[in-house]
Amino acid sequence: MFIGKQNGIVKFYKKEIINSHFLIDTIWEETEDEYVLNDDQTEWIKKPDNYEEILAQKERDRLNNLSLTSADVERALYKDKGVDFDDLLEMAKQANEVQTVSLYDESANKIDIKALKIELKANSFYRGHPYIAQIGKLLGYTSDELDYLFENKELPEKENKEDLVTTEANSDIEKE
Repeated sequence: MFIGKQNGIVKFYKKEIINSHFLIDTIWEETEDEYVLNDDQTEWIKKPDNYEEILAQKERDRLNNLSLTSADVERALYKDKGVDFDDLLEMAKQANEVQTVSLYDESANKIDIKALKIELKANSFYRGHPYIAQIGKLLGYTSDELDYLFENKELPEKENKEDLVTTEANSDIEKE
C-alpha cells in the first residue's frame, strides 16, 4: 500500500501510486501500516490498535442519541405487548414489590415510580437514558431489540414458535 502526503498530511491511501504527474505536490511512500479516514474525512490516519473498540463506541453513542416521541414508544409497546404507559407504571410497581435493592447490581435496583411518571410525560425518549434499559429489561426486551425500536419506531417482528413447530413437523412428514 502507498500513502500520499500533501503538506505533511496523508491525503491518499492506495494500492498503487495515482497520477504522480498530475499530483506533483504529493509525496508517495510505501507502507505496511493500515490507514483509515479521520472523523471529518479530510485525511488518512494510521489505524489505531483499538480501532474496533473505537467504532463500537461510536456506534453505541449514535444509538444512545436516537430519540422517539412519547407516542412512538407507547404505540410500539401497545402493538408488541398490549400495554400502555399506565400498564407500565403498574408493572414497575409490582416489580418493586418483589425486587431487592442491591448496591452491586444496578439492574436489581428498584424503579423510582415518581421519577418514572415524570419521564413518561416527556415529549421524547432517548435510547441512552437509563430508564430505557431498566424498563426494557422489565418488559423482557434485549438491548438489540431496544436499539431496533429506536432506529425503526417499532419493535422487531418475533417468530411465532407454533409456526416453527408446525413447519418442522410438516417438513418431517414430507421426508417420510
